[in-house]
Amino acid sequence: MELKEYNELKLYRSEDELCTILELISDKINFNGYEEQELILLVKEILDIDILSLSYTVREQLLSTLCDAVSYYDIRNKVDWGRVLSIRNDIEDDLKEYIEEFFM
Repeated sequence: MELKEYNELKLYRSEDELCTILELISDKINFNGYEEQELILLVKEILDIDILSLSYTVREQLLSTLCDAVSYYDIRNKVDWGRVLSIRNDIEDDLKEYIEEFFM
């Protein structure tokens, strides 16, 4: 399975580029454009990104993309969300809503 988005996530060079990739992934999720295993692979790669090192805008897009993945696909119990849950207290209050609504 060769996913263009997976390779782009591994090689992004800037926050703007990452935000664009995440937006494209979200769009594709919303139209059920992935097989479940493809999405799990992407989500695991997204979870490897150091969320706290990102700007607010990119952080919000990343969390929104993860929430879309949980909303549109039955992957809640197929991915380890520990990394997202561990930063819950370190992010802005309005971003905590993403975590609390979808991952707790």
